[in-house]
Amino acid sequence: MRDIFIIKKKIKLQVAANVAAGTGLGSSGSFTTGLIKAVYYFQNQSIGHYELAEKACQIEIDDLKRNVEIKINSPLFMAE
Repeated sequence: MRDIFIIKKKIKLQVAANVAAGTGLGSSGSFTTGLIKAVYYFQNQSIGHYELAEKACQIEIDDLKRNVEIKINSPLFMAE
């Protein structure tokens, strides 16, 4: 996976999930958008909705090779 973020501080990320992958519930899209927003917040930066959607789709589609429907995941990008 190509570098999407430049993180200058060390961080420890621990994730737990109750939804199995491939269920179609949008858990991967929610996780991806949440992770991107957390990284930006950690670095005292903000990210716009369009850029967040673009980065999340890059990760899901291009890097992870997931078959996601952008029209279904789009509301997740607007969450504050």
